[in-house]
Amino acid sequence: MTTILDFVKISKVAGVKHYSLVSKKGKRLAGNHQRSESFYKELAQFGKDATAPTTRRDLSPLTAMIIQGESGALIVVPVGSFILEVTPATGYQESSVVDEVLRFLDRIRHQHTVSQKS
Repeated sequence: MTTILDFVKISKVAGVKHYSLVSKKGKRLAGNHQRSESFYKELAQFGKDATAPTTRRDLSPLTAMIIQGESGALIVVPVGSFILEVTPATGYQESSVVDEVLRFLDRIRHQHTVSQKS
């Protein structure tokens, strides 16, 4: 089973400047920077609202969203009962960072699947 400690390693993924792992209730569980409590609650609500149409209509689950703003981009990735928020590092394309983050998540899922079968 994947644990919160596995997510800490995401800070080493190419293109990841900052990250936060947030519960569906808006509590920050891990991260390498701090935002306001209200931001995390809004992020959790946003993640819930964004994924709801796919679950209600039997569609493929949402894998990632890129939110572009004046001061940069924010990547939001639903991960089970969590929301992963990533700020891309300067000089990296957001889509490349999304690909790297999704590969990272696949690796930690696979790592635990293999160790449970051993």
